Amino acid sequence: MRSPSEELSPLHRYSLMRTIGTGSFARVRVAVEKSTNAVVVIKIISKSMVLERNQLAHALEERKLQASLRHPFLVSLKSAFQDQFFLYLVLEYVQGGDLYTLLVKKGSIEAHDAKLYFSEVVCALSYLHSKHIAYRDLKPENILLTSTGHIKLTDFGLAKEVRERTYTLCGTPQYLSPEMINREGHDERCDWWAVGVLMYEMLVGSPPFEADSPLGLYERILTEEVDLPTELPKEVRALITMLLIKDPSKRASERQIKGSAYFAGVNWDQVEQCTVQPHYCPSAKNPLDTSCFDKYPESGLPVDEKKPTDSSQFADF
Repeated sequence: MRSPSEELSPLHRYSLMRTIGTGSFARVRVAVEKSTNAVVVIKIISKSMVLERNQLAHALEERKLQASLRHPFLVSLKSAFQDQFFLYLVLEYVQGGDLYTLLVKKGSIEAHDAKLYFSEVVCALSYLHSKHIAYRDLKPENILLTSTGHIKLTDFGLAKEVRERTYTLCGTPQYLSPEMINREGHDERCDWWAVGVLMYEMLVGSPPFEADSPLGLYERILTEEVDLPTELPKEVRALITMLLIKDPSKRASERQIKGSAYFAGVNWDQVEQCTVQPHYCPSAKNPLDTSCFDKYPESGLPVDEKKPTDSSQFADF
């Protein structure tokens, strides 16, 4: 028997299936909408952990921003609701797994597909930046692949509308730009730095800056120049160098990126329209196939605990 609050919650409209991701205050599960048999993803966010980690503003911003975004390379939000303990984001199911898992499984990604992935990432970020949104969490784990092999950015928990500058230090340490680390104020140009880190990691196999501690890592990002392997084509090295410029005012812009030698011959309209076909397509046996995702525990994590919270703080969700 469900409790009265569970009966009233829209969650009862869904059959929850396998977990395909977990985070510091969320669990991501595939689900089936009972009335339509549509397969979706539900991101289940712990209210208590959001408050404990001072992430209320980010949680509210994530829901607001995702509701306003429509782009072929961004995961779309279908609906959102909440109950006493959790926030729920109902998202489209992108079945092909993420680029990090693909890179681990395959060891490398062929040049044609790598260039297409980077092109699509540039288009996605350009769209966000046109709306004055800094994504701030670009990394292979947040780049999903559709069943036809195209990319979609997911997880907008750190995205923020930035009209001038913002000062929050957030994101994955290896991908943080120097201006974020220095707390001197950053805008959407931090995302172009992250594209440089992404290109390096995917083409070389490791991030450009590594250290045994966060402080050591930040010191290297701030003071060292990137060491580019000579086996990388010169046009690749040139673009990564333009992206990993520490001064954001001198870093490559969208126009310079699209006009670089690496992207010579790319038809950006065709990229946006998904008419450039990747060579690799994830294999899926049926609409519920989750084989492209790693396995996660289905219960027992702190994010699953039902702790009482002041739900009035989530009135704007």
